[in-house]
Amino acid sequence: MREIILLLLFCWPLVICAEIQFDHLKRLNEKYPYALLGSDYGILNEDDLAISACTGEPSAVTSGNMAYPYWQCFQSKDASFECDDSGYDVDEKSDMAIMAIAIKTNHASNEYLSPRAIRISNCRSFQKDWSRLIAKQEFFCVSGQMINYQKSSDKPGYKESTWVFDRLKTNRGCTSYFQGGCSIKYQLGHGCVLSKK
Repeated sequence: MREIILLLLFCWPLVICAEIQFDHLKRLNEKYPYALLGSDYGILNEDDLAISACTGEPSAVTSGNMAYPYWQCFQSKDASFECDDSGYDVDEKSDMAIMAIAIKTNHASNEYLSPRAIRISNCRSFQKDWSRLIAKQEFFCVSGQMINYQKSSDKPGYKESTWVFDRLKTNRGCTSYFQGGCSIKYQLGHGCVLSKK
């Protein structure tokens, strides 16, 4: 009998946490049905998903909509951040880089790239934000517009996706490629109009 009571005491908080997470995801997906692909591990809120609707017309990822940013969340251990040197730009008078966040698992690869080449110093600044936000976090979420999706010719069942980087968020905070990209208040003050649902 004592073992049953101990088991219930141990399991009950897990059941409550699972129920809270289910309700949280249900609420997000009902209000913004396309913005989140998979679980958010409790990181995102309604404002995060609403900002996606400021950028593009909400639609399913399979629609080919290249303007709407979708959120996906991953284990931090599967991700890396790189500044891929793209050479010196005479107009910018600076060495340039493509910012890349790569997530590789046994089943898929997702790569989030900066919308264009940026100064390597700016890429290093994003890298510092990345390191700060990811530190000691099991999961992170990243938002972006899909550029390309394909099945690997080398590995059966392996999927490769390329995205344009928009925002990154953990329980420690958020960073965005675009000014005000993590603030719904900023977005609403700069022309975003959300539909009433």
